Amino acid sequence: MNRAQLPVEVKEVVCQRILAGDWKPEAAAKATGFSTQSIGRWLERYEEGGRESLRVRRGRPRRKPVKQLTKVERRVVDSALEQHPHLRNRSLRDYLLRHHQLKVSRRQLERYLKSRNLVEPAPRREEEGPPRRFEAPEPLAMIQMDVMYVAKTGGGHFYVADVIDDHSRFLLGSVALEEQTGEKVLDVLRDVVKRWGVPEAVLTDRGTQFIHWRGRTRFQDYVEKELKAKHILAATQHPQTIGKIERLHATVRKEKLRKVGSYATKEALQADLDDYTNYYNYERPHQGIAGVTPADRFYGMGPPTAEALRRAAEAQAQGAVREERVFLTANLMGRRLVLAGPDVNSLQVLWNDGASTTTTRNERAPDIW
Repeated sequence: MNRAQLPVEVKEVVCQRILAGDWKPEAAAKATGFSTQSIGRWLERYEEGGRESLRVRRGRPRRKPVKQLTKVERRVVDSALEQHPHLRNRSLRDYLLRHHQLKVSRRQLERYLKSRNLVEPAPRREEEGPPRRFEAPEPLAMIQMDVMYVAKTGGGHFYVADVIDDHSRFLLGSVALEEQTGEKVLDVLRDVVKRWGVPEAVLTDRGTQFIHWRGRTRFQDYVEKELKAKHILAATQHPQTIGKIERLHATVRKEKLRKVGSYATKEALQADLDDYTNYYNYERPHQGIAGVTPADRFYGMGPPTAEALRRAAEAQAQGAVREERVFLTANLMGRRLVLAGPDVNSLQVLWNDGASTTTTRNERAPDIW
């Protein structure tokens, strides 16, 4: 007989004999084949509910009911979706926590999105082995560079040369081009170096803008001779090597470019690229770097705002939810600073050493202003 099918009558006799002092739990466990912990649970249930409480409860335990979002919380979610309709699931939760200090559970958000018919089926993935991951140890230790096509109104293509930091995913440059010649792409890299600094290594694919079978290119000479950096080439027919910038291209197409479709001028394309670059670097939580923004990582913030977000989320859980909020992070000579509050007249100053103070717009806080 299966131990789970032990008759209720037998369990009752065991409990009665133990309670009467005729049997010790250890002896009962040995006789029935159950552990002493199980015997102890029988006794607790028998003393509280009698014989019926000893019956085996089958089936999965019922899940706790999902708490519905409040009216104010729904407005915050709707506002986020209106500004960034591509956000879903984890990315939406990260965005709400970072920019609105609104912490919602996965089930709460799924239920609300389902009520608005915004739930997207999860993509089916083929069985693969565990992915191989690599990440540069610090900003500018390695950058990735690649070119993508963008449709031109009336036929043909524009080109976009992108450069990202491997460690932080910070988008260092995104430039629209009329043609993808080696000289044009090299100008993009020169501008990135002038603005952000010299990288230790540059990772590219094997496009003719970067290398050529007939000999060295100006791009290679600039990277290796002028910058004294290492030029790393992606494996042939293996886009995963430059997976971070390929992922960036897929993301910007989905979240920005497909909404427009095609561009009549290079200037119009560049304006959209500039707008998206600011959003991508400073606002959009990145799931590949634990939900912080690329700027957080590039400037050495780690997850610097964790304490501020926790306090804000706790305050909201207690009903202190407002539609207008101030949330600002900064790195001041190595010290991480967060300014957070319901409005500009009531800000809390939080440092990474755990110290905090509350100030108002008209007061002068020491060590800050």
